[in-house]
Amino acid sequence: MALSGMQRTRLIIALVYVVVLAGLGCYDERPDPRRVEEMARPLPAIAEPGNAWLAILGFSASPGEQPVAYGEELLRKSHAIQTKDPDAVAWVPDEGKSRLEFQGELPRRCDYPDNMLLEYATQHPDEVATLARDNEELLRRYAQLGSFRRYNEPLDDGFSAPIPQFSPLRKLRELTFLQLAVGATRGNVATALKRLKADTQFWRFVAASSRTLISKLIAYAQLRDGLRFAGELGTTYPLNDAEWSVMGEILRPFEDGEVSLVKAIRGETRYMLSGVNPTQHQAAQSWTLDRLLYKLEATKNRLYDDHQDYIRLAGLSPQQFAQALLHRESGDIPSCRLGLPSLYNPVGEIFHVIAQGSGMQKYIEKGYDLEGLRRVVSLKVLSRRERVQATEMPEYLEAHKVELGNPYTGKAMNWDTEKQKIVFRGIEGAPVIELGF
Repeated sequence: MALSGMQRTRLIIALVYVVVLAGLGCYDERPDPRRVEEMARPLPAIAEPGNAWLAILGFSASPGEQPVAYGEELLRKSHAIQTKDPDAVAWVPDEGKSRLEFQGELPRRCDYPDNMLLEYATQHPDEVATLARDNEELLRRYAQLGSFRRYNEPLDDGFSAPIPQFSPLRKLRELTFLQLAVGATRGNVATALKRLKADTQFWRFVAASSRTLISKLIAYAQLRDGLRFAGELGTTYPLNDAEWSVMGEILRPFEDGEVSLVKAIRGETRYMLSGVNPTQHQAAQSWTLDRLLYKLEATKNRLYDDHQDYIRLAGLSPQQFAQALLHRESGDIPSCRLGLPSLYNPVGEIFHVIAQGSGMQKYIEKGYDLEGLRRVVSLKVLSRRERVQATEMPEYLEAHKVELGNPYTGKAMNWDTEKQKIVFRGIEGAPVIELGF
């Protein structure tokens, strides 16, 4: 039976839809060669002597057990669960072991505002001594971290990789500083500076070695508190030449790898791409509606491209970075809009947009803010050592703008006459750091 013109048109339209849908179902992008090369790049070994990451992973090991050995145990357990090897799964660490936990409560930050550790230590030495006694073993382990010479994180395990608990380290760093503050109030300023230098060196090392955002940001936070404590010591006590030399090492300029987020974003790229859910991969390879909506390789390519843009953004100087954000004209800033790939990979594109909401630009900014804090603390300590008067501070800040100016503008740090504080203003012009003169 002959078909009418309208019927033929409808049939053609239906066939076109079938062909288009079949094409969309079959199509996926080829893996980006750069992505393939990056994912194949050899990584440092994790289970090797001297890896501080393992010591942090196993930091809460029971008394008498070595943190590194316990960290290796936890890593093996994680691999056993991932591989689902029957022989490996049969191995399970002794969950009945008692783990070391921080004992007692640290003072609230409002008890020593603006990091007034010395004032608190003067008033509460007995409380600090009690906390130190109750956490003696943990304090010893924290101090030993400075002897490690590697910091290698597992990236290819993706989201299945075990994540160290950094919160105990933050508590122990704070308790360590309180101990040093008590010692300084009793005349042991040189010891306080020496141990603060060792702590700062360790966290600079972690910051420079970090390949994931979480450890990089933790290192930033630890260094931030260390710099503030250094400023307090340097403005409270007259330092002799030897002590001033140690202070100079604590406040030395950050090296690019310590504040730059380039290495961490590159590692985060591999971590994220390795962590694509296996069920998503299976869905993308099966002949279901999922395959029509989600393309594995296209999604990975898009996520890889976004992270390359962030790597370029993190590689800018602080002034270039500030200009890029202020004017929003830089091609280095990824767009969150859905593009042409959303036609054949809508689910993957939505995933890409969600991933872009992670605040990567703010993380990059935190590194430059840390350099700004270092400069403010340096100005505070130097001006006190040189006996600069409050009325002379605007001129003093102007004279030091080249080496200690605002990293975003190249201009001198601001001086608040009313509050008598050195002010570091961020990219948007709002105060980020204010330290009393």
